[in-house]
Amino acid sequence: MDEPKQVLSYIAKHNVTSNTKECYCYAYRKYCEYYQIEAEIPFYQPEPKAVRIPSNEKLEMLIAYASRNLATKLLMSKETGLRPIDLCNLKVKDVDIDQRIVYPTTAKHGAPRENKNYTKRKNDLQEDQAIA
Repeated sequence: MDEPKQVLSYIAKHNVTSNTKECYCYAYRKYCEYYQIEAEIPFYQPEPKAVRIPSNEKLEMLIAYASRNLATKLLMSKETGLRPIDLCNLKVKDVDIDQRIVYPTTAKHGAPRENKNYTKRKNDLQEDQAIA
C-alpha cells in the first residue's frame, strides 16, 4: 500500500468499471493523505448510463394499479415531464384547475415555466386536493 505505482497499476489493470476504479482511487487518495504519501492519483470519469424509458403501456399499467394520490402524481409527471422532486414540491396554488396549468418551482432553480399539458379531469384534481 505504500508503493503508489504498484497500487495505481493494479487499479488501472483491474477489470472493473470506471466508477469502481474512481472509488478505489478515492479511498487510496485518503489513505495517502493520512499517511502523508506523495502520489499523483488519477481521476476516472464515470461511464454514462443509458436511460431506460418505460413504454406507455407499462406507464398506464403502473398508474392503473397505484393509489389515487400516487396515480395523480405519476399521471402529472407523465404528461408534464416534471421530475419527482418537482412534483413533491408542488403546492395547491401551483396548479390552476380551471385552465389545467401547472406552475412548478424547479428544484434546480431553473427558469420559471408553465405546463399546459395536464389533462386530468377537474373534479379528480379537486378531490385529490381535498385529500392532500
